[in-house]
Amino acid sequence: MMENQEDLCTKLSELFQKSSTSENKIRLKVRSSCLWEDTLVKMKRVNPDCLNGIVTVQFIGEPASSSLFTGPPASRRFVHNTIALQREEYLHYGVISALSVDQGSPGPAMFAAPVVDYILYGKLDAMKVSVCDLLSGKVKTTLEELEAISGPVKFKQEVSSNTPLRFKAGYTKPVVAFEDKQKFIRCICLHQLILSTQSEIDQFIKGLMTNGILNVIRNNPDKPRKLLQHDNNERLTAQVVDNQFHCIFLNNLAFLINPENMNLNYKMATMILFKPCNHYLEDVEQGLVTSNVLDPDTEDEVELAPVLQLLTGCDGILAIGFDTSLTIMFDHDKPHRKLTANTCSCSLNFPVCDLLTNYESFKE
Repeated sequence: MMENQEDLCTKLSELFQKSSTSENKIRLKVRSSCLWEDTLVKMKRVNPDCLNGIVTVQFIGEPASSSLFTGPPASRRFVHNTIALQREEYLHYGVISALSVDQGSPGPAMFAAPVVDYILYGKLDAMKVSVCDLLSGKVKTTLEELEAISGPVKFKQEVSSNTPLRFKAGYTKPVVAFEDKQKFIRCICLHQLILSTQSEIDQFIKGLMTNGILNVIRNNPDKPRKLLQHDNNERLTAQVVDNQFHCIFLNNLAFLINPENMNLNYKMATMILFKPCNHYLEDVEQGLVTSNVLDPDTEDEVELAPVLQLLTGCDGILAIGFDTSLTIMFDHDKPHRKLTANTCSCSLNFPVCDLLTNYESFKE
């Protein structure tokens, strides 16, 4: 698995190097409330020959909602949208996703597992589907009831009473025997998850071909899954988060003139790093840290994912890793400033002061 990851990282890094050295640039200035509409307008104006260039994005305004996908945030499905299909909106979304992956971004890690199977393998027979993958509704309830039936007579009666369901899914066998139960349920699930929106998914996949991204992920389909699907089983640990960072101790002219001050501040910086900072990550991992930032009246348990997101903009380790180590810097000149984080440069800036060497005040 490690060799596969290194191979994927190497190939994606090679693609990124081509983009970073290209003279082509793509600049997107979009309203967050009209994110997709503005992005689509801009992408239609981009010359296809310029898609190997670096993309910069500026967001304006409030968040928006999507009309191209449905389902929970970590298990999205495609929506059958004929107008969007005719406008090639799914194609452009695929192109944007490919550019995102090409340039080291997380990728659209939001799709349901069966959708990801189809994207990665391109074949229905390679997909794993089950009733639990369906969104709550009449179809899911009906299939759950059919799954629970253990008698052939009862099963035949129930299937017969749901003729529109099976014919809509293309299951045209006149008589559905009890022995066909699993194949029948799989057929309905495939229709609900893939076949009813296959044109939209295929158009998205075509967009993923940009800069060779689709070939890279299909040549090694296991590791790239994280680019398209949220990993519920991945657990961040204090050690994993801590290992992402490297420290920079900056010495300015004042410290060079006065070595005594330099040594004192260096000791304070290392004290912040190796005591409060490490202790905080360990306590968060153990569920010992709470916060009432979201609701002043409620103490919520702090998790490592939001901590990492504060520093990087990502709530998990990227499938291809971060292109550089995350940086911790210590500001010796402004001890009264607050701790600050920059998700663009993935850096954390600590003001060197007595306040942060105390663990309780550090947590606050």
